[in-house]
Amino acid sequence: HGGHRWKLKIIRTTFHMLWNTMIGVLQMNKEKNDRDCKWKVRNTYFTEQHAHSYAFIGNCCTLEPNPSSDVKSDKNIKHDDEDDDDEDEDDNGDVHVQPKYGQLLTDGSIIDVILDCDKHTLMYHIDGVKYGVAYDDIAHGRYCLAVTMREGDQIQMLSYCGQQFS
Repeated sequence: HGGHRWKLKIIRTTFHMLWNTMIGVLQMNKEKNDRDCKWKVRNTYFTEQHAHSYAFIGNCCTLEPNPSSDVKSDKNIKHDDEDDDDEDEDDNGDVHVQPKYGQLLTDGSIIDVILDCDKHTLMYHIDGVKYGVAYDDIAHGRYCLAVTMREGDQIQMLSYCGQQFS
């Protein structure tokens, strides 16, 4: 329960078509007696194999997974003079639009990841700009910060504020 806020600084980020910088939260293993109760995810995106993981993709300005509900703030959606939303076609040929969220992460960007376990929401602030609720249906559970980066990229945790788990 309660709120959690991580403040991170992007020291170095590179761009690649197949590997993205992702920052978000991942539900922790439910076995409380396990001292190392966080999922170990290597050489893949942390959202790829875990149903309860949520991320902002910093070099695409999108969310993963695509939220099932509309984002709550018009500030988080890019306007007509900016790039169009990404379109994905599913196996049935239906096109789904991935709304843009946030802003491009660059070297020196400061990103706040704000998880409210009481309201079941996750939101991001990037370089002081509040982008509204990214997800409003976070499943109940214990979460940890999760990051996926390319080799050579660097991120620094500046602070954490919130409930500590025992």
